[in-house]
Amino acid sequence: MIEKWALPAFLFASLLVACSSGQEPANPTTETEPIQEERSSSNPAAIQYEDIKFTPQQAYQAFLDQYPEAKVDEIELEPKNGSYQYEVEGYDEQSKYEIKFNPQDGSIMKQEQKQEQHQKTGAISLDDVNKIQALIDQTLEDAGPEYRIFEWKLKMKNGKSIFEIEVVDEQHRDIEYKYDVAALTLIEKD
Repeated sequence: MIEKWALPAFLFASLLVACSSGQEPANPTTETEPIQEERSSSNPAAIQYEDIKFTPQQAYQAFLDQYPEAKVDEIELEPKNGSYQYEVEGYDEQSKYEIKFNPQDGSIMKQEQKQEQHQKTGAISLDDVNKIQALIDQTLEDAGPEYRIFEWKLKMKNGKSIFEIEVVDEQHRDIEYKYDVAALTLIEKD
């Protein structure tokens, strides 16, 4: 049995020694795109979904207040490190933008800007954002009272606004839903 593993172990050890020579790479890569990043000093304690006070509409508008010429192409409420955060992404002709908001008070937790040219088309409208609660209610009614919201995302895909939501129950069973926002119709349930 030991003979069977001796050669692979020797090759793996040789690879580790070769990769850890301690020398800097001859041609280190550098990022050529300027990135601006801001971080807030607030680290939200465990925020439960029920504790969220900052609405999707407020996150949408706060993003546009920061980048008035940008088009929003994604809004997401996601669990992160035992808490929640909003992540709003958008773009204009020269840049891609991302802001992460504290969902309790709306403070900016992280902000990034990358210089990139885009060929994206379409943007999420405030009307799309206003439909989120109706889709959440529809999902919870279909899933049943034992399910709660885990995460959701509103995004542009192939020129359409798509809303994806995942709900979970106490036994960690999940159901994922995907909706066409314009028609308020279910596309897929998994």
